[in-house]
Amino acid sequence: MGTFTVEEFKESRSYQLEAFPNECSLTAVYTVTWSPSSALDPYPGNVAMLAAVAKPRQRPNSFIHESDGYHKTLVSREVTVTPLMERTYAWRVTIRYSTRGPLQDGAGQFCIVTRSTSIRQAALYRSGATLPTNGTPSGFTDIAGTAVDLNGNPREYEVPQTLVSVEV
Repeated sequence: MGTFTVEEFKESRSYQLEAFPNECSLTAVYTVTWSPSSALDPYPGNVAMLAAVAKPRQRPNSFIHESDGYHKTLVSREVTVTPLMERTYAWRVTIRYSTRGPLQDGAGQFCIVTRSTSIRQAALYRSGATLPTNGTPSGFTDIAGTAVDLNGNPREYEVPQTLVSVEV
């Protein structure tokens, strides 16, 4: 019969916080994947996949609210499902949850928190570099490691990063 698995994209949650009585929302992105139980297991079809994802006007799964009282007040308002072309039997599901309940920080002020992930390029001259044992170089110190540059020109190295914006 096969099984559907739902996994949240890492760092996918974003919050839109508004002053009461406006809606505060949480957007989360998931991957829904169907895995056959055997090589002869037929694909159940897109209708079965749609049955495996959240529907509008439902509460979020327990791994979203994690016993947090505020998250338990959220209700799904919008569900977008798109197939992942790079994987077989996989879909990207974006769900927007919202509530009209107030959210306040310790000072009673409302804020908007947005997280986004990206990759930046960095210059890479050496790999496996080391620092002096006491952390302070004295005189001429080589960081050692393996040279990976090309005739003095650094290679590009991708560094993942997360940008967190807090508006008060």
